[in-house]
Amino acid sequence: MTSQTRTSPMTSSVCGGGVGQYRANVIGRLGKGVAMNKLRTLADVLRQAGFARITGLFLIFYLLCSTAVWLSEPTTLTFGDGLWFSFETVSTIGFGDIPAETPVARAITVVLSVISIFYIAMLTGVAVNYCNTLIKMRQKDTMARFMDDLEHLEELDRDELADLSRRVREYRRRQR
Repeated sequence: MTSQTRTSPMTSSVCGGGVGQYRANVIGRLGKGVAMNKLRTLADVLRQAGFARITGLFLIFYLLCSTAVWLSEPTTLTFGDGLWFSFETVSTIGFGDIPAETPVARAITVVLSVISIFYIAMLTGVAVNYCNTLIKMRQKDTMARFMDDLEHLEELDRDELADLSRRVREYRRRQR
């Protein structure tokens, strides 16, 4: 059998190639959707974690705390200062340019700090989940391509067979 047997009618007439060219064309088309696929995956991970709702609640809480700090120290702070102070607290930067002087502002700072630690931990968890999902997707894609090659061994040319053999050896080495 020749390598021409597995080509798509569309790609063989346009590209005139065999299995390798067909795969290159398919991968090229798929590559255009990779960024979109990653965005969809990120949206799925965020949705599964309920992160959009949590982020909305966190932003409302952040604005309420900023307002409360501003109202508890109206003579020294503007609303913008309250937002900045809350940002320093959430991000744990704490420049010290705006101190919490009243007991109310200090209590708000403690509560905002604790809540933001949990929020940042969730953000980290979502990022790890996203990376793990991408790795699993890549593994599935690799396995699908590998299985496709195995199902069509007789159609592969010498170079493609050598590449397949190399990938099998590499896989075995990693499994040890």
